[in-house]
Formats: sequence, C-alpha cells, structure tokens
Amino acid sequence: MGIQFDAGSSQYIDSSTPVTGYPFTVALSFKLDSLSDGTLFCIANTSQSADWLGYIYFNHGEGNVIEAGARDSVINNVRSTGTIATGVWRRVVIIFEADDTTLRLMGTDGEIEVVSGSNGLTPDNVNQLALGRFNDSSPGSYFDGSLAQLAIWDRVLTPAEADAYLAGVDPQNISTTDLIVHCPFAGDIIDDEGGITLSGTYTLNSGDNPTSGTPDDALKTTEPATPTGRVPLATDVTDDATLALPRYKIIPHQTYPWNIWAVVQATGNDIFFSNDWGATWHPVGDFDFNYHTTVWIDSAGYLHTADRNGAGGITYRKFFASVYLGAHHVSADDAALNPWGAGNTGSCGGMVADGTNLWISDRVVSQSGADLIYVHYSGDNGETFTATYNTGDTFDTEHRVGMVVADGRPALVVYEQRTGGCRFYLYRWDGVDSFDADTDYITTASSDALTRQFGATIDSDGTIHVVWADQVDGTYVIRHAHKTWGNSWSSPVTLATPGTFNSEPAIGYQDDGVVYCLYVNSDGDICRRSYDAGWSAEVIVNDSAPSGHPNVAPVLPSNADYFPVLYTEDDGDSTYTTYVDFIYRTEGGGSGAISGTSEGTSTASGTLTGTGALSGASEGASVLSGVLTGTGSLSGSAYGLATVSAILSGTGSLSGSAAGTCDITALLFGVGSLNGLSEGSCIASGTLHNAAPTGNLQGVAAGSSVVTGTLQAKGALSGLSAGTVTITGTLSGVGALSGQAAGVATLTGTLRDGANIPIGEITIEFTRQGTGIACSVLRTGITASVRGRNLN
Repeated sequence: MGIQFDAGSSQYIDSSTPVTGYPFTVALSFKLDSLSDGTLFCIANTSQSADWLGYIYFNHGEGNVIEAGARDSVINNVRSTGTIATGVWRRVVIIFEADDTTLRLMGTDGEIEVVSGSNGLTPDNVNQLALGRFNDSSPGSYFDGSLAQLAIWDRVLTPAEADAYLAGVDPQNISTTDLIVHCPFAGDIIDDEGGITLSGTYTLNSGDNPTSGTPDDALKTTEPATPTGRVPLATDVTDDATLALPRYKIIPHQTYPWNIWAVVQATGNDIFFSNDWGATWHPVGDFDFNYHTTVWIDSAGYLHTADRNGAGGITYRKFFASVYLGAHHVSADDAALNPWGAGNTGSCGGMVADGTNLWISDRVVSQSGADLIYVHYSGDNGETFTATYNTGDTFDTEHRVGMVVADGRPALVVYEQRTGGCRFYLYRWDGVDSFDADTDYITTASSDALTRQFGATIDSDGTIHVVWADQVDGTYVIRHAHKTWGNSWSSPVTLATPGTFNSEPAIGYQDDGVVYCLYVNSDGDICRRSYDAGWSAEVIVNDSAPSGHPNVAPVLPSNADYFPVLYTEDDGDSTYTTYVDFIYRTEGGGSGAISGTSEGTSTASGTLTGTGALSGASEGASVLSGVLTGTGSLSGSAYGLATVSAILSGTGSLSGSAAGTCDITALLFGVGSLNGLSEGSCIASGTLHNAAPTGNLQGVAAGSSVVTGTLQAKGALSGLSAGTVTITGTLSGVGALSGQAAGVATLTGTLRDGANIPIGEITIEFTRQGTGIACSVLRTGITASVRGRNLN
C-alpha cells in the first residue's frame, strides 16, 4: 500500500494548497527506493522560483538526511542527524512556524530525534501543494520512493500529538481539531479526506506499508477484546523481579487503559508494552532496570521511569507507547559520576507527575549516617531537570519514600525504620523551594524491626492512604490508615488477619472513589481488597503457586473495568516467572450476571448488575464484595455461609434460603432488601432503608436475627422470629417493628412515627403470650403505639 514515485519517470502529485501561512504541521510516512536526492513535500508559488512556504526533502549530499524548511530569497532549514536507509518505512513530523521549524523523526532504534532551527522567512503568493517534487516555476528534484499517511493540521501539534503520530497512531485518532488534510494512500484508491483534489502521475504501491494502519506495537485508541487471563512476561528471573514497595512497576494509559506498560528486573528485555489488555506483550528494550525502578504515566500518555544507576544516582527515561524517547541522569551531568560524593549512594524513592510537572524523589544513604531525601524537578515533562530540593531533615536509620500529588504539589510519605514503633512522616512541597513537614505521624504496632513494606496513594478528595505490613500479637498483618494534610491520621485498621504472615502490600486509587490494595497472604496467594468508606472482603487474585511482590498501578483509569496486576511466581526449581493478570472491577452485567451452582465457594468482587445478579445454589460459602443492583441481586439457596459486604439495591436484594449463617454488612435498598428464610443466624450491620416500599427486613428467622443500623420505611422489620430479635439503631416509618416474636424482641433506639417525627427514646421488650403481644415499657414518659394499643 501507499503511493509510489519513480524519479526516473518524473512522477508526482499536485493539489491546490490547503494553507497559505504559518503555523501548520505536516506529518508524513516515507520509504526510500534509492539514495537519490528528492522532494517528499512542498507548498510553493508556481510562478516564482524562490517562494516555498514549507518543504521536506531527502538530502543525499549532506549524509542521507531529512531536511525541512522554507525559502524566499534564502533557504532556512533544519536537518536530521541520523542517516536514512532505503527500504525502511520512517515517520516524520515537521512543525512550520513563522520564527522556527521543528523536525521530529522516528529512528530505526525506536528513539525520536528532535531538531529545531530558525525560519523568519515570508514566502509570497503560495498556491500549490506537491508530493514527489519541488513545484515552483521550475519543477524538479523528483522523489524515488513511497509516501503514506499524509496529514496536515492548521496549527502547531503538541509534542505528545506529534509523538503519537510517530508511534503509529492514526491521525484521526490523534486530533481532528484543525486537521485539514488526511490522505492515508491506502487501498485501491487515493483518499483525499481533507477536501483537496489530487492530480499527477504516480503508482499505487502494493507492497507492505506498516504506516497505513496502526503498527502492532503502537498505542491503540480502540478497545480490543477483554482480558482472558494471566500471561507470563519474563522467565528465569530472580524473586525480586517485581519488587516495588512503595514504587510501582506497572501502569495503564489513563485514557485508553488497554495500553499497559510493565517493568521487571530481568536479563535482556526488561520493559514491555501491551495494547490489547495484556494478550500480547511487545519488548521495548533492555535498560538494566532493577528493583529500585518506578514508573508513572502523565495525562498526555507519556511513560516516565526512574531507577538507581551504577554510579549511585538516578537515571530518568521517557517513552511513548513502544517508543523510547531518551534519558537524563537527573542527579549529575555525567552518568559515570556519583553526585553525592565518595561512599554515598542515591536510590529512587518515588515519582509523580501533574500536567507537565514531574518530580522524582531520591533517598541518599550517607556514610555519616545522616541520610537525606532529595526531590528532582522538571517543568517540561521530563525534557530537562532544573531544580533539586530536599526536606531539610536527616534520618539516622533506613527509610523508604513514597510519593503522591496533593493539591497539585508533590507530597512525600516517608517510612523510617526503627527497632520498634516505626514511623510514617509526611512532607509537601511549598510550591517555591522547600518541603514542609506535617506534624502528625503514624507509629507501627510492632515492637520488632520491620522491613519497610508499604504503599501510598491519594484519592480525589485529597485523602492520603497508606497500607503497610505490621506485626500485631506475633502475627504479621496488613494495616491501613488515612488522613488529609494538616489533620490527624485515622486509627489504623487491620485488613488481613488469616494465617501468620501477610506481607508486601501495594495500593492504587481509581478516580471513582475506590482504593485497591494487593498483598500476599500466609499461603503465598496474591489477595486484594477494595476500600470505599470501608474495606471489602478478601479476594484471591492468584493461588496457583507461592507468589510475591504484587504490583497494582498507583493511578487507575476511571473508565477501566480491568486493572493490571504484576507479580513474581515461584517455579519451584529456584527460578521465577513474572506474570500479568487482571483485577475485574465489574464481574458482569445483564441478566444472571453470576448464576448457577457452586459446589465450593462463590466469590464476587465488583459491580453486579441485572436480574439475578447472583443466583443459584452454593453448597459451600458465598462471599460478595461490591455493588449489587437489580431484581434478586442475591437469590437462591446457600447451604453453608453467605457473607455480603456491599451495596444491595432493587427488589429482593437478598432473598432465598440460607441453611447456615447469613451475615450482611452493607447498605440495603428496595422492597424486601433482606427477605427469606434463615435457619441459623441472620446478622445485618448497616443501613436498611427505602422511603416507599415495605418490608426492608422481613421473613422468617428460625434462629436468631440481629440488626445494627438504621431501618426506615413501612414494615422495616416484620415477620416471625422463633428465637430472639435484637435491634439497635433508629427505626422509622409505620410498623417499624411488627409481627410475632416467639422468643424475646428487644428494641433500643429512637422510635419515629409515619411522618418521621421522633416520638422519643424507648426500650421495649416484647414477649409472646398466647396469640397476642404483651408489651412491657421499660422507659416511661412517652407515648408509643404498638398494634393499635396506646401505652402510657
């Protein structure tokens, strides 16, 4: 595909020009058939010999380079530095401005070359666009090769947009704003989608043209098929291949989340890119990444990496899709130098970006024992690093540094190692030249030294979340605390208690209010929980073999239903393999999202929607964490244990038979939010309410029914309890407690009437006497109505 020009036959294309002045941007893909001088593109005045608004030219005499510029009485141009070979498709973007011309060229090694030079020329009366030759009053310099994917924007493309073209993204998917010409030159006809009319002599090229579509390893903007399972990434690696704590080694694009990058410590290729939800992974290169490496993604789609180099400093690298854009040694001018002096070493702590601002933290281990934390700053998206700041505090023990962006400013979460009672400190950049310390800190529970295992993230409300491995009563557990800047930390809560050794927590935040935590349990399984005002039940992500060092992205796209997880698995022969798997935020949708029979355990994590979102029989245990909506969101029989930690809404949100125990910690909405038969014990902790329907908690409990929370609406608790009914909370509506209690029913709380007006504080004991209800009022001075009888 593409369009081919034979210089010997003087082939070319002409068209009326779509632009007559600056600025504008031209993007073009080309392939040389010979090393002969030739013109790829030109906009000129056909009546003059010295008025070229812009041109792109292959210059053999200057060393087989691409040249671009303009001409009036003189020629001002820029030239690439790398040589161009025949038979290879290349992509180039030229930005023509009144004062400057900028050339961006994709190299064969995947690096992008950027060259800028002055323009300052004023060509007059340009009237024609040409491909394949100069088109002034003396046409010539015919091109010998092929062209494809011509695109012209009537503006300056941003670097991210230009690099997207160089990475193979279709111009229509880069930006249609001011896209005035797009000619793919693909297929059996010449496309002129920009409204120009093409004429001349040329040959349609039937040969391979990778730029006429999207290359296999380019950024994709159309979502592919959903993930199908875990994929091995690198084999024969060490057990530290995906160690992060609190760094990150996997991250998705924030607009097109099926584009994913992963970094591992491996021999050979150690950074990989996937554009199809992890079905295939493209090696990007071998950069000697180690476990001190961390990654970040910015809003423009650039991947940033930082790692500790052999000189004891920090090396920064930048990528776009599978394209390597270059590196900087951010700690010193020369990568061979140790910037901190003999015997001192730096180590990458964390990295964050906000717009074009990028910060990298650097924890420097000093020979003197007075360790420091530095932060390197770039204001131009990693093109240059212009400043280095430090916290002003020294640390006498080992420490690790996590980073978040708080109110547009980088904040440091510093874990200081101690023999017991390790501490977390917070620092935030003052926006000028230093970091301020937050006076509040967390102290770990352990009386022994720990190994600085922690992760940090921040949600959209500015709440900083920290998870860490701690030792409580001889058991290693995962704990969580959160705070906003200037306020106190919340009391730490324990996430994982089963077993004796839970470890290696990682944490990430999705912009829908949910925080996700990964960790390794005592069995070597990768587990996760989600936090949204409270923690969900534990869900096992991988239990196929002892696993370690799980990674989740620090920031998770709001439009993603799948989150990549990177971890290392023990092969059992002193070797390890790294895998990428996925967390499914949404388990399914539609009718019967999860249905059928589970002979063992049924676990659902995510959002379940539709009729019968979870239905059928579970002969073992049924565990739900997420949001359940629809009719019969949880219905059927559970012969063992049913546990729900969720928001349940709809008719019959929990209904059916539980032959064992049914525990609800949730928000229940709708008609019959809890409805059916429990032959053992039924416990509900949460808010059960709906203003209109009846029977928020109803049915038969053959054993004991306990409700702690707020019950609203008619018949908030109704039906028969053969054992004991205990309610602590607020009951409102008509018939907030009604029916028969064959044993004892105790109500403690606020009784409200049908208009939701408080009647008073009341404690009532109901005892069954024959077929009626006898009530003993334990607190007097109020009026209550029970089954039509007034009590004073």
